[in-house]
Amino acid sequence: MEKYIRQLIEEIEDRIRLMSPPPAVPIPPEMEDCPEVAEYELAENRPAAEWIGLNIMQFPASDLLNPEQMKLISRFLLIAFRKLNIEVDLPKMIPVEDKYKLLRELLQEPVPYLSVPGFHFDFCSGVCDDCRIRKFCRNAVHK
Repeated sequence: MEKYIRQLIEEIEDRIRLMSPPPAVPIPPEMEDCPEVAEYELAENRPAAEWIGLNIMQFPASDLLNPEQMKLISRFLLIAFRKLNIEVDLPKMIPVEDKYKLLRELLQEPVPYLSVPGFHFDFCSGVCDDCRIRKFCRNAVHK
C-alpha cells in the first residue's frame, strides 16, 4: 500500500500543478457592481474531483489505510481544495479517520471553481441532530 500512497500523492501534486485556471464567468450588466457575487451565483458546479482531475475511486477506503497514510493524503487534498479556492473548515480535534472520510466525500460534492477565494465548506447544515462532526463542534447544541 505504501507504494500506491506515494503514487497517489504524486498524482495529486501533478493534478494541482496542471490545473487550469477557473473558467471565465460572464458577468451580466446588472451585476457588474458585485462581480464576485455574480461569479459565485453563475459559476458551474462540478464534483471537486472533476475540477482537480481525480476520481474518487483512486482514494482507498479508510479501513485500508493507517492513520499516517490518511493524514498524508488529507494534507494533499486540503492543498488541492485551496487551489480550487475552497476553504475547508473542520474542528481541530477531529480524528484523522473522520477527517479523511469527510475530505474523500467532499471530492464528490458539486462545488464552483471560482477565481477568488471565498467558497467555504464546513460540513455544517445547521441541523445538529444528525451532524457527523457534532461531537467535535464547538457550536453544536449538545443534549
